[in-house]
Amino acid sequence: MLNVLKLKLSDTEDEIERHLQGRYIGPTEAFARIFEYKTHKKNSTVALLALHLPKQQPVYFSEDGTPSELQHTLANSRSMLMAYFHYYQNNPTAQKYLYQDFPQYFVWDKKDKVWKHRQRGFAIG
Repeated sequence: MLNVLKLKLSDTEDEIERHLQGRYIGPTEAFARIFEYKTHKKNSTVALLALHLPKQQPVYFSEDGTPSELQHTLANSRSMLMAYFHYYQNNPTAQKYLYQDFPQYFVWDKKDKVWKHRQRGFAIG
């Protein structure tokens, strides 16, 4: 039997080396690593935030709509940025979040064009 002796030359602990020596790699993980299978998946959602100058937000409407439908569309058009300012004004608790951090705590509802509290998960804004 071969005995291995390690000399400790300093008093500092190498936490990385201790972790690498202490972990256990089973046969399934060894097989997956040897044949370069993916063992886990990284998945982050990136939210694209709308930016525009005042009163220059994009508005989408159909060409064959009536003038009253067009006025209704213009009156109810709200961008993510405008909805953020509206939410910021009406909810004092939201004032601690910057616009780029908003998607981490709130979800954009495309149908109603409002920000709603995030129930689960997160996004990078």
